[in-house]
Amino acid sequence: MDKIKSDKIITKHIKKIYGFSLSKTKNIYLAEELASRITFEAYKSLLNSDEVENIDGYIYRISQNVYNRFMSEEIAEKVLSEKTIEPSVEQYDDKEDEYLKLRNAIAYLSKTQREVVVMHYYDKKKIKDIAKKLCISLENVKWHLFEARNKLKDGYSEQGNLYKSDYIKLINIANYGSPGPLHIEVPFFFTSTLSQNIVYSAYEKAKTAMEIAKELGVPAVFVENEVEHLIESNFMTMSVGNKLRTNVFIDKPCTEKAKKIDAIVAKYAYKIYEDYIPELLKAIKHYDRELIYTPNSDVNFLLWAMVCYACYKKLAFKDKTTEIIKHIQKRRYYGENIALATLEEPNKHTSNEKEMFIDENFWGSPPDFYPYETWQFTSKLDDRSDRSTDWMYNQFESLYDFLAGRITKDIEHIYTYKNLFDKGFIISKENSEVANVVITKLSEEEFSKILPSVSAHLKELSGQIDEEQFNILKKYVPKNMHDICRAININRLAAGDIRVSLIELLLKNNILKPLKKNQRMSVNTIMFNGILPAT
Repeated sequence: MDKIKSDKIITKHIKKIYGFSLSKTKNIYLAEELASRITFEAYKSLLNSDEVENIDGYIYRISQNVYNRFMSEEIAEKVLSEKTIEPSVEQYDDKEDEYLKLRNAIAYLSKTQREVVVMHYYDKKKIKDIAKKLCISLENVKWHLFEARNKLKDGYSEQGNLYKSDYIKLINIANYGSPGPLHIEVPFFFTSTLSQNIVYSAYEKAKTAMEIAKELGVPAVFVENEVEHLIESNFMTMSVGNKLRTNVFIDKPCTEKAKKIDAIVAKYAYKIYEDYIPELLKAIKHYDRELIYTPNSDVNFLLWAMVCYACYKKLAFKDKTTEIIKHIQKRRYYGENIALATLEEPNKHTSNEKEMFIDENFWGSPPDFYPYETWQFTSKLDDRSDRSTDWMYNQFESLYDFLAGRITKDIEHIYTYKNLFDKGFIISKENSEVANVVITKLSEEEFSKILPSVSAHLKELSGQIDEEQFNILKKYVPKNMHDICRAININRLAAGDIRVSLIELLLKNNILKPLKKNQRMSVNTIMFNGILPAT
């Protein structure tokens, strides 16, 4: 590949490479080193290759391979470092087991206690020298030694019962707000079971790192290392007495709570069905085909999107953003947002995660080359399996290129065509391909004017459902999370689960028809641009 083309590809992907590196290392210095290595390897590989069909996949594979090598080096360096400062196990001959037990027990001490023990017993330092080195009093050093000896005695005698097996798991980890310019999403910070259990441990009640370690049954050094990263990115805060408190809003499943929420959702979905749906049906009964495209002129497919979009656009009456901003946490290097997660229910697997998941996104691109905006609502109603937003811009840009006639059926564009088919954005029709999403020439503002106005009654109901929901939920969250709970549950009448319930109601009453198989990938997607496909 020539140098000019390789330069363009690297320039386009440099932010994604750095974002990948940061998400993997969670350390800005390591991320810079890893990103530079990936960039070098990717650039060298591109120069030595011919044409590459899937650039995104190509760069990702290189990134993953370089990351694996990078981590191998880091681990090797850490092991070597440990060997230089610790006495060799070989010195202990038949006492090897005792040495390992003692070493494990030391890991359960707090950071200060570990330092005191190592300095006093290994470095042979006097108590007054330790006090000077750690900037603490003589009495403090003596107390730490006393406590450490007792804990070592207890930990040494526990013989294999040091680790718990009943760890919790957090799912649906997400964020309200901005992931930052590097697009580092909150889930990247909670890939380990330990980090998830630490934030959950200090969710209801503030605890010290030692208390968390004892509760989880893991060495204090492990907890302290994780806590350092969690505090740095403001997922936890340290208060008086070295108490840690979680800044992640955790939804804990509860059968009683779920039944109450389901009842509210069903009640208010029916009120929308009675009050608003008849007006919406009238408004789109004779839609202008010169301005709005629906695949194969399928009005049912259009109605699915219009119902969900109308709820999103017309039933949100309060300025939720203003309330959310009050509770935004600044993440060092990573953006500003509220972190959210759901506690996985015991004895349940993530197979039902799709049913619980609801997401909504609005994408746009630079107007000079890709003058479009796209709205998409994702829930259990569709068959979209890939929820990652990392590459969605590219997907919609490819769809726009298809509409503009910029891609042709040749080897150069074979991957683009396949990808559009796989995502359900285009389908075959006779001897050609057609777009499989709702597309309009209208701007979002113009499109919204087609939708009927909302009655004063529905506006009143919006305040009622918000209050009902909060009164239920506040019993299940810590008091310090009440304000966040209220803020993220504003505009419940426009929420995703209400829309899902409304769609199910419309299906039950035969106002909507079930989707065809090839529609379930692209349903509830509306593209606003100046190009309308031929019908």
